[in-house]
Amino acid sequence: MHRIKLRVPAEPDPPKSSSRPGVTAGGIVLPRPFDFSSSPVDDETATSERLREYVDEAVKTSLDFCCSTREDPAEENDSPSLPANCIETVFLPIKLFNRHRTLQISVETVPVVGVSDPGLKAVRHAVRLPVRPDVLFDAVCRFCYTEAVDPFLDRVDVLERYEEAFEDDGDRSVSWCHVTYTVDRFAPVMSARDFVSVDLASEKHLLYFSRSCIHPDRPPKPVPGPLLPKQRSRAYRVPFMFCQHVIPDPSDPDACTLVQFQFSDIGGILKPSDQIAAVVRFGTSNIPKLLRLVDEFAYGLGEGQLGYMQDPLLNLVDRRPRTKTSMMESNDETVSVSSSSVDESSREDADINDVLQVAVE
Repeated sequence: MHRIKLRVPAEPDPPKSSSRPGVTAGGIVLPRPFDFSSSPVDDETATSERLREYVDEAVKTSLDFCCSTREDPAEENDSPSLPANCIETVFLPIKLFNRHRTLQISVETVPVVGVSDPGLKAVRHAVRLPVRPDVLFDAVCRFCYTEAVDPFLDRVDVLERYEEAFEDDGDRSVSWCHVTYTVDRFAPVMSARDFVSVDLASEKHLLYFSRSCIHPDRPPKPVPGPLLPKQRSRAYRVPFMFCQHVIPDPSDPDACTLVQFQFSDIGGILKPSDQIAAVVRFGTSNIPKLLRLVDEFAYGLGEGQLGYMQDPLLNLVDRRPRTKTSMMESNDETVSVSSSSVDESSREDADINDVLQVAVE
């Protein structure tokens, strides 16, 4: 009888000589998971200060290496070039702003230092888009916790919010920051995957960042066994890092490049090569989904619009972007839509409520 081998997910564990985030000859060193349990109990100030330092370093790593389009970052950072390997270029037809276009998405794999299996790699997608940078980034933030982008999303809990830790950040390098617990469910016969992460958005850098972390309110449980006994979890805790960076085009204010970086170790019965293939498919599917939402709701997205750069897990109804139709029906261009007026909204506005539904507890 063939025995199914289950592999336990593991955080990358780089050697001490490569403990700082950045790039080495062997690949990229990811920021280590932030440990919320290492601060003294009830000492929010100490946690906030450590978190600010962590976020500064994590954002720099994301911009300089993970989500950079520079061919040789060593010129500015005095470190080796990121050893990325372009595996394919995907051409996808899409209708955007009443025009038929073809997306050209480049896909690269990036070695990660300290992974438990050398076959595990990060995946980076990059695509140039005819979309205003602030509009695209607004869509990235508004829809990041929805089934419209992640079809497997089953649950989202906010464990803590840390906006106050960045209130004196005058340059808006961090617009919102919180700790979330999310669950993805796949086919009924497969174990779920759960995630505990520090998530943030930076308006200054047009960067969405999410990295697995350690939090006392959601400690990992023993991994699922073949018979899923009650004392075991029904979900694998996933080590991961995910970020999306919108890079403005200096020659065209109505265009930008979206770079998406993802590393995850979902474990279970999937081989590393299968995991990489799944991440590649996720990127080539969620980017077109995001653009369809941009196309439908572009009139309610971008700087100056209702809910711009607000925490996407606050006031979901109040934050839905408006369509062209709903704006034309409004007599006041600055009117905001509150939860009390949901029944009076247009059909297009009601549709976005369905898009924004997540299981928030």
